[in-house]
Amino acid sequence: MYKHMEIIKNTSKWGNGAGVVLPRNWVGKQVKIILIDRTEKIKEEVLDILKEDLEEIMGIYLVGSYSRGEEEISSDIDIIAISNGLKKEISSGKYNVSIYPINSVKQTLNINPILIYPRILEAKTILNNSLLYELKKSKLGSNKVYRDETKRIIKINEGVINLSDKKKISDSVIYSLILRLRGILLIKKMDEKKVLTNKDFLKFLSKFLGDKVSGMMDSYKRIKNNLPEKEIIDVGIAKDLLNLLKEELKNVK
Repeated sequence: MYKHMEIIKNTSKWGNGAGVVLPRNWVGKQVKIILIDRTEKIKEEVLDILKEDLEEIMGIYLVGSYSRGEEEISSDIDIIAISNGLKKEISSGKYNVSIYPINSVKQTLNINPILIYPRILEAKTILNNSLLYELKKSKLGSNKVYRDETKRIIKINEGVINLSDKKKISDSVIYSLILRLRGILLIKKMDEKKVLTNKDFLKFLSKFLGDKVSGMMDSYKRIKNNLPEKEIIDVGIAKDLLNLLKEELKNVK
């Protein structure tokens, strides 16, 4: 008779699947695998973080990688709370909580919807599902602000690329172009009322840029994660990315 033991560990990628490393003395023994749903634990912890502000809160929602099921061990847990008038940012452990006044949210949906609507689409309810339902049905304003800003970013990066006397381009240029391109894909998904996953975005990039994508994403992640910047991406690859951004921008209305 084996003594019952319980350990909780995060899975790691193993080939095309996932697995965990177990103690050596468990070799040959039977184990029971249970997938833990963190939703209730997250709800409990978020309500504790927001306990001093709950009277002002209308709704609380899980967003980001955890809401899309794309979280990794290092991922933060992103939360949006909608309030009657309170605006506040809270950082607590792995939690990043943004409290937005409802009037501000509605104004953003009208003026520059890409800043908030993709998060509304991917949101999972912690408190007040009916409010989330209403926000998802919101009539959105135009994407003119994002389109005009993207044109400005294109001109800046095009100048950097064309004036470069090196064969390599900096991570910051690649980061800027990928960020803008991802925004355009978000707008397309907004029109379809669908969520853009990281898998969707990588599939899109691979369709047009093939095996160049891996190096570009490494470059993007160095800037995103505040790592030392490098210049290892070929200028030609940066031009391909720039041209793709120009073409996709033509479809943004």
